[in-house]
Amino acid sequence: MKTIDIRRACFFVAILAIMANGCCVMQGNNNSNDKSKSIELLRKGVNSGRLHEAPSATWITTAADLSSVYARLGNLQVENLAIPDIDFEIYGLLLIEMGQKPTGGHGIEFDPDLSRFIENQAMVHLRWNTPKEGRVVTQVVTSPYILIKIEKTAIESIIIFDQKQNLLFEISIPDEKTK
Repeated sequence: MKTIDIRRACFFVAILAIMANGCCVMQGNNNSNDKSKSIELLRKGVNSGRLHEAPSATWITTAADLSSVYARLGNLQVENLAIPDIDFEIYGLLLIEMGQKPTGGHGIEFDPDLSRFIENQAMVHLRWNTPKEGRVVTQVVTSPYILIKIEKTAIESIIIFDQKQNLLFEISIPDEKTK
């Protein structure tokens, strides 16, 4: 009588379970979560030059608009900012500004793991960082910002969430064909 190695049998069963689960997931995928499109961080900083306290979100679709943004950012930076070469036929840029803050310790972080396309919407997830109560911070005026490049093919809106899943902004994207 042959004895069966329990470890080999468990390994074999585990591999079969993984394969079966993977097949089911692949068959059930209706492409609603499109990983083939891109959402990527281009730039972030602590001083966008925004003079208003309220946060804002701006959808940039032309090289001229991008040049204006970079001119404002460049006036406040130590290094010379090179304007990125963007194909605005394929991509748009999302500028998120936190608004003017009275101290350091504020910032915006892009979360690429949670950001994705679902059907005709780009879902952008950010970490909206503020200093904890009582924490020692620098006494300097800041206006944190983040610039994200988003493939705009077939999207109708961009929805921006913070780390607690609070809706920060929703931007409707006009159909370029009707312009």
